[in-house]
Amino acid sequence: MLFPSFGQDKSRELTPVRRLMDVLRTVEKKSLSSYEQQILLLELYEQAFHIFNHEQAPPHRPLALVEMHPKELVGPFSREARLMHRFATLKVGEIFNISFTEFLNQTRERVEMMLQVGELRERAEVKTQNEFQRTIGQAGSTP
Repeated sequence: MLFPSFGQDKSRELTPVRRLMDVLRTVEKKSLSSYEQQILLLELYEQAFHIFNHEQAPPHRPLALVEMHPKELVGPFSREARLMHRFATLKVGEIFNISFTEFLNQTRERVEMMLQVGELRERAEVKTQNEFQRTIGQAGSTP
């Protein structure tokens, strides 16, 4: 196991099973169906990780348990979003004359090579710009 203690602090703090048992003690019905248990555990999970507070949910949100909450949004952090950002920043489309969709259709190895070419090109451009600015700075300082 890579991180044997991962989540232990949180599991001691949350104890959703203990909370489930407390709820079961207070409910008239002494046993819950597997569906009811899953729903209750999911609500406890979302509350424990501050995804959504079901105890204070407004009455006009009866499907809050299954809706997408802002904290669950992973789109901006997805691999596709990161690739799109690097594709645009490194001007890979201009270098290889391809669209982003064509870029994504390449193999993973080819995508990585294209990004490396973009990075090397960017470094070369930055180096050239720095040398040019140094030359201009030196030419401006000499009378």
